[in-house]
Amino acid sequence: MVKAKTVDLVVPAYAEIVIEGFINTELMEPEAPFGEFTGYMDPQQLNPFMEITCITHRKNPIYVAMLSQFPPSESSKIRGIGAEGNVLSFLRSRGFDNVTKVAFHESTGSWGLCCIQVSNPKSGQAKDILDACHESPTVGSKMIIVVDDDIDPRDADGIFWAMTFRMQPHRDVRIKPTRLQSADWSAFPPGTGNPGGVHAGSSEIQSTRLLIDATRPWPYPPVSLPRKEIMEEALTLWGKLELPPLNLRTPWYGYELGWWSEANLEAGRLAVEGRHYETGEKMKQGRVPVKGVDEK
Repeated sequence: MVKAKTVDLVVPAYAEIVIEGFINTELMEPEAPFGEFTGYMDPQQLNPFMEITCITHRKNPIYVAMLSQFPPSESSKIRGIGAEGNVLSFLRSRGFDNVTKVAFHESTGSWGLCCIQVSNPKSGQAKDILDACHESPTVGSKMIIVVDDDIDPRDADGIFWAMTFRMQPHRDVRIKPTRLQSADWSAFPPGTGNPGGVHAGSSEIQSTRLLIDATRPWPYPPVSLPRKEIMEEALTLWGKLELPPLNLRTPWYGYELGWWSEANLEAGRLAVEGRHYETGEKMKQGRVPVKGVDEK
């Protein structure tokens, strides 16, 4: 450490650049407008300012800056990496050891949508995870979604699939009040309100968040795709034909989800072997009269 030139402070001797000065505690001045991670410009507003008294630097100093603008940008990328680690660490510290991944979607500025992947959640555990996230200042997202471990939390299509066929809005969606996010113009028109938070003394709810449990509520039938070994054979054939490389997305093969009979599994095996006729004969033996039709 070395003594600064114009202020009574010490600074790192290895710093690339040192900017010295004083911050006025009685005045503010207009700042901006700047681009923001929400994808919109942030209007000019009053902020504290610094009167610079001295700048020192190394020879050929490296100036590090960060662009914040329409996502993807440096801002949303850095924010997402940090936020994912923070939330994963937070949930593990709360005893949710089966949380496997956390994904902040960059299209939402790595803020608006947080998807949490959990392995084999116990009954009610997804709700507990959502409540823990809501109560923690670590997670500021407007939408928090919990999915099973067969859903890629970074794949929007997979999330939409889970939300459509594993979630019921009346049962699995809750709306909670939350703190306001600067430059979220869905909460208030530009030029009005307080972009940094709720008005002092106001009890009005200005911003809310969705808590969504998109995990399977009970055992499901298998995923309607060919089994893994069949798809792997198809991949081998694809490569032999020197076709363009594939980018596999989950799910890319069928798998069981807890509800399927041995008879159905056997019918599937016969179908793969081209023995549909055997299953047809079994079905024939199970014919029953149509209800309401008089027997002759």
